[in-house]
Amino acid sequence: GDIFKQALHSLAFEGRIVVIGFAGGTIPSIPANILLLKNISALGLFWGRYWNEDFPVFSATISSALSYYQEGQIQPHIGGVFKLEEVNEAFAHIIQRKSTGKVVISVN
Repeated sequence: GDIFKQALHSLAFEGRIVVIGFAGGTIPSIPANILLLKNISALGLFWGRYWNEDFPVFSATISSALSYYQEGQIQPHIGGVFKLEEVNEAFAHIIQRKSTGKVVISVN
């Protein structure tokens, strides 16, 4: 919520903000007058919908993301690593919204 508001207010004239998910807390809203006065755009992106609506785009995006990862161009933020026998704790970590990134279950 607070970071979203900061990002929204920091947009330049004719800037764009893309909402791709919510990390926690309250789901923010955008006052229409801010969009109007700053000539900014807000766009929502639910990437998972492409699985059903436009699978070729979904597939190409996955391929690109994997290539970027393999080349070291992107690095996912790992918020927690749990052993397989700690899977219940891992789910609790997610449900309690304690993770700041991906939660990994290690099978080693």
